[in-house]
Amino acid sequence: MRVEYVSHASLRMVAGGTTLLTDPYFFLDPLEAQLATFFPPRTLTVEDFGPLDVVYCSHFHSDHSHPRTLALLRDRIRTLVIPAGRRALLSRLKKLGFQDVVELEDEAPVTLHGFTLTSYLHPNDVDSALIAQAEGQAVLHANDCVLSSETLARMRAATPIDVAFMPHTMVQDLYPLLLPRGREVLRRLGAVREAQARQLLGDGVAALRPKLLVPYAYGIAYLNEDQLELNTVGRTLPAQFLAEVQARLPEQRGALMRPGDVVDVASLDIVRGSCARDWGATEEEYLAALRAFAAEGGAGTQRPSFGEPEECEALLRRHFAHRLWLGLPSLLRRQVVSFHVVGETRRKTWSYDFAAKALVEGIPRPPVLEITLPASSITNMLEHPAEYDPFMALYSHRISFRSPLAGVGSAESEVAAYEETFVLLFSR
Repeated sequence: MRVEYVSHASLRMVAGGTTLLTDPYFFLDPLEAQLATFFPPRTLTVEDFGPLDVVYCSHFHSDHSHPRTLALLRDRIRTLVIPAGRRALLSRLKKLGFQDVVELEDEAPVTLHGFTLTSYLHPNDVDSALIAQAEGQAVLHANDCVLSSETLARMRAATPIDVAFMPHTMVQDLYPLLLPRGREVLRRLGAVREAQARQLLGDGVAALRPKLLVPYAYGIAYLNEDQLELNTVGRTLPAQFLAEVQARLPEQRGALMRPGDVVDVASLDIVRGSCARDWGATEEEYLAALRAFAAEGGAGTQRPSFGEPEECEALLRRHFAHRLWLGLPSLLRRQVVSFHVVGETRRKTWSYDFAAKALVEGIPRPPVLEITLPASSITNMLEHPAEYDPFMALYSHRISFRSPLAGVGSAESEVAAYEETFVLLFSR
């Protein structure tokens, strides 16, 4: 079996003339491409993909089951596979025209087109990891699913892993960057989280003991000049993670793979692709590489247009008139949430008063939550919910929060409250 690191958290496995693709996320629409980009960069076209016998989507987040990418590849896909019980993911795929979707039950192997597939479901009801077996070899696609050491030890006992593609950072978490704190505070919180994450991820490697460890799964970067520094808040680079693992487990073999590289699972030899850029080994090297790419006009270097507040007022009114039918948590009942909508030249504030069931200009009384966001984010979430869902909109890091309740609980619970409330408010 041969495994190509395609990009981000996507792998292409080939065995016996059949192909398995995981977590397709390649073809960004113009809006997405302005918000962030792939780094190390790789240009792909639909024609780069031949017949895809099996495609596995690990979870609902669109950087792992990207609607536009799936739509473009649909005619090439023979069988689509997902973890069982993920209703939102299944609904997305049905809307895209995939009617025959295979659902994998937790830790129950299924053989399809020459691959034996075993999904390990995370207890958070979102994430999953996949073991793919073919030709007597086993590959783990963990994407950004962080399984417990106990689960990974059980996995090793059931299926010794030849090549494990595993996450190396928790930078994909919205914590701590959603917090209304200064940059230095965010850096300290991110550093603490990453230290804990490296311990957890390292424990996982120690429990699994694959023949070859390849850190991967977060190949997204922000190239707008005002956001470049965000790339290093709470991020462990692949080389840093691998060095730390091997200092702890000297016998653990590891490799760094760039997009386009291919590993032969039998020999563990790697054939290098054409990608000339990588993350570097230090924060300084990583930022220098990003700046060099941006200076050459790399995708994602231009700040997206924020639009103007007036463009989204009617959308907001229609949305909240409909949203009330869907029910509200007790947190928002009788409360006010204010939206500071930022445009290219103007800024306007609306508030939704849940007691009066009305969207009003200004702030009628002290709000429980204030949200500042571009007018274009509102327009895109409400007009294109399939492509720009509110959870992924938070990853633009153009949306900020303020609440009188900030600091009352833990910083982690504060971020969770912002995330859950925002998704609830703007879900269609």
